[in-house]
Amino acid sequence: MSTRVSKLSDAEFARQMARREIVFQRPTRWWQDGLTIGNGDLGGAVFGGGPETNGMVGITLSKVDVWDERYDRRGAQYRPLAEVRRLIAEHSGTEEGRKFLDTLEPGCIVADKNWVRESYPYAYEPPTPKPSGLVRIDLGAVLEPFEERLSIHRGEVTFTVGDRKKGATISTFVDADSNVLVVQVKRRGGYDRPITLEFARYVDEQLGEPEVSVEGTDFWHRYVFPDGFTYALYGIVAEGEVAKTGTGSGEFRDIEARTGWEIRNGRRGMKIWEVELHLPERKATLTLAPGVSSVTLYVGVATTKETRDPLARARELAQAAAGKGYNAIYAAHRAWWEVFWRKSSLVLSDRMVEALWYQGLYVLACQS
Repeated sequence: MSTRVSKLSDAEFARQMARREIVFQRPTRWWQDGLTIGNGDLGGAVFGGGPETNGMVGITLSKVDVWDERYDRRGAQYRPLAEVRRLIAEHSGTEEGRKFLDTLEPGCIVADKNWVRESYPYAYEPPTPKPSGLVRIDLGAVLEPFEERLSIHRGEVTFTVGDRKKGATISTFVDADSNVLVVQVKRRGGYDRPITLEFARYVDEQLGEPEVSVEGTDFWHRYVFPDGFTYALYGIVAEGEVAKTGTGSGEFRDIEARTGWEIRNGRRGMKIWEVELHLPERKATLTLAPGVSSVTLYVGVATTKETRDPLARARELAQAAAGKGYNAIYAAHRAWWEVFWRKSSLVLSDRMVEALWYQGLYVLACQS
């Protein structure tokens, strides 16, 4: 394997980055198989667009500080994370103290030998990260041909469905400079089916009910956790006329890997399996007026770890992005990623290994 580092022209650099793109020619059903976008604090997985999702494109959102920080001992007792840290500091210095801590650890071997358990629902025992919501774009039909493309050069995912006579393009990214998801939908040709935007969050039985509301052509959701932690999302529809709005309930479908212990032939071992989840959800829905050729959505996200009023802060973020306009915010976003990639360049004789290196670096930039 050989390596070389060189200063490339803009055109050559763009060509090299283009060959490192990820292209799906078949739709993905689950967000776990989606393509990643993010800015290190707010991230998303982009998926769907095929028959399995009725043509709907989904973007799951996650923020690094959205956690259920309670502590679960087999579902029997919750402790704040701060208390867990205090107990560890107080008792970890002695053998007797460590035995005490073992009685608090989930999954430790203190249960009866025939004990069999499933993991904490969706998907791990607290303290655990929690998703921040789901944005769906319903084009009203399944269009073919299909292509989903991740440009690591631009930090952007683009769906291209249908053809010139009847088609649409969906482009989305998480702004590099602010915690705002940006989505732009454009029609092509004679495609005039109604486009619907959904803003959803499943009901987590461990957390209670999320709040979902519509204000004019804006929509928001807020989740107050049992320990008082709160996060909020606020969405603004710009550059497109909304014909109908509403809130309601639906079904959130997902797939999840679970783990547990089982007894086989008198021996205790770990079991791993997959289940399909059907969870109640709360959602806001906005249907665009027929014939709208393009629409842009800005979604701000904030938490009580950043501000006392996360809903107000999320609204400010979305409004600021909408005020700049798509072209300005996209240009600044692309400029950030250009500087990021220009800091170093790596070319390997093994193009597959080279592409994996760049993709791994991209995911790190999105998530940290």
